[in-house]
Amino acid sequence: MVTHHEKVVGRGEWQPILDEDIHRGSFAPEVAFASTRELLAQRTPPTAIFASSDYLALGALRALREAGVSIPDQMSFVGFDDTLIGDMLTPALTAVRQPIAALGRHGFQALLALMNRQRAPKLTRLPVAVEQLLEKPT
Repeated sequence: MVTHHEKVVGRGEWQPILDEDIHRGSFAPEVAFASTRELLAQRTPPTAIFASSDYLALGALRALREAGVSIPDQMSFVGFDDTLIGDMLTPALTAVRQPIAALGRHGFQALLALMNRQRAPKLTRLPVAVEQLLEKPT
């Protein structure tokens, strides 16, 4: 998970992301829960969190909810993957959508080329998009 703190002084510029702002661990919601609790206990807690998967977002969001932190009023939050998990959350999860089909297609083409003793295609950068997932009617 990556966090960011708003700069209090100056021209409202953002601070650079420091190594201590990045919490690493396994891809388990329990790890994200514990990391988020640590972040909230800091003298200057973050104003934004980026979870590197929607699955991790579950743990982080639970910690924020238990601490009484309101999203998006008190904390900005972004997930990564844009899975069905985001459809089930309230408020809806803002997420980076990965082009899964294109990733799979490019990966398969590279694997097939290697299996046929051919040169694999060069690295291809695929676009990702940040989208606000709409809350589904209940």
